[in-house]
Amino acid sequence: MVHAYVLITIAIGKMNLVINELNSMDYVENLDSVTGPCDLIVKLKADDYHELKEVVLNKIQHIDGVMGCSTSLVVDL
Repeated sequence: MVHAYVLITIAIGKMNLVINELNSMDYVENLDSVTGPCDLIVKLKADDYHELKEVVLNKIQHIDGVMGCSTSLVVDL
């Protein structure tokens, strides 16, 4: 199992639409609305890095209202 945090910037007026889409995904562990340079921080889980990449590139980035995202992988220390 791999985890990542995705910082998402959302178009004005699209917050509820994006949140609803993200909450319907099994990959989403946690979702928080935040202040600062991004609008949402989402914690994702996936079976492996390939699946995680597919979720970010082919699902999250294609949600109507998502203007951009930055992904940080969780690593073991």
